[in-house]
Amino acid sequence: SGKLIISEIVGQQDKNGVMLKAGMFRTRSASPIGSEDVLGFGAGYSRDTRLDLQQGFGSQLQVFLPVASEVQLLKDGRIVSTKFYPAGNQIIDTSGLPDGAYNVTLKIRENTGRTREVERFYSKSMEIPPAGEPVWSVEAGLLRDQGQQDVGVPAFTTQPMLRAASRWRLRDTLALGAGITASPGDPFVDFESFYQTRLLKYRQSFVFGTEGVFGLS
Repeated sequence: SGKLIISEIVGQQDKNGVMLKAGMFRTRSASPIGSEDVLGFGAGYSRDTRLDLQQGFGSQLQVFLPVASEVQLLKDGRIVSTKFYPAGNQIIDTSGLPDGAYNVTLKIRENTGRTREVERFYSKSMEIPPAGEPVWSVEAGLLRDQGQQDVGVPAFTTQPMLRAASRWRLRDTLALGAGITASPGDPFVDFESFYQTRLLKYRQSFVFGTEGVFGLS
């Protein structure tokens, strides 16, 4: 007969861009070391209740309009959105664009009847935080007893664990992150980078431990 194994029981609340959780959960990965099962609590950045971030993970497309105009946003010749904007420097709504790095076309039809097209490079990724809003997390708890992996209800040790990490945008196509994990065994720090171009997405992670632990992925 099959055996019921409980791997996670957690309560979570998201409010005003902050996530709070408590229970039995798996920590956010510190690649290439991996994550840990803990009994504890955590807090971190959350986009789930932030409606204002529909465009935040993408680069801004700003265009100057001498008069009120209709602007069509196109990707690969397909219309993504059509909106009217007043005269002046305007930020174009890019919430309908998918993840990736590519060129888009702005087809502008002014009230005067004049039309023109502008081509721009655009980048969007959930791995690259919004400008000026670093992604962060803090987690603390007791480590799971690794000698009891197949029991229905996991057992936990008295060994505490604390992890704090953050990731921030350096450019529209580049994000850097750093974290620290402290436990009675081997505390370590980790660094990560994420970069995307039209042709590829590149991720690099480094881990350094006080006891000589080193990891690269």
